[in-house]
Amino acid sequence: PKNTLLWNSATYVAGEKYGFTVKVSIPRFPVATMLSAFLLQFGWDALELADRPLAYVIPAPPVETIINFEVRYLSNVVGLMQRVSVVLETSSVVPKFGMLRLQVPEGFVFKEQCSLLPMPGEPQLPAAAAVGCAAEVVLTPDGKATETLVSLTPKAGDIPSGRLAFSIEVRNPSVARTNRAGRDTVCGSEQC
Repeated sequence: PKNTLLWNSATYVAGEKYGFTVKVSIPRFPVATMLSAFLLQFGWDALELADRPLAYVIPAPPVETIINFEVRYLSNVVGLMQRVSVVLETSSVVPKFGMLRLQVPEGFVFKEQCSLLPMPGEPQLPAAAAVGCAAEVVLTPDGKATETLVSLTPKAGDIPSGRLAFSIEVRNPSVARTNRAGRDTVCGSEQC
């Protein structure tokens, strides 16, 4: 069976501590169809409940991830300055001086010291966290831009886990290009 460790039959002494160490890989995304816990069970393959005398469940720590990520925009006109809205949910706190980083396809132009603007009808970033915004263009060794990293850094307090929404001003790429869906990429489109 997958994700199962099996030991040979053994005799265990009451009051004695037993343990094991094993490497595990953390899923890139939380898996909603699986138990998010470790289950230790003696006699797990027995047919009768009486032959399965012991079981213990240890909840796994939550996977730190972003879910329900959404980018909304009003226009894809080449070179147009516009406000792009970003909505996402975090499963964990972004601590003071921590960072939430957004990876943006090449061609979009941000101010180096960007400003996060509120979105009407959405929860706002906590003012007490004093979230800073910085955009950095990533270059290849020969100087060609490949993407932009937009970093959000809380400077005075934490950003709590949960739904976050903000707008940011950006200039659309100066060259028209496609972004077809149905691709074998992390986001399912040609450009993530």
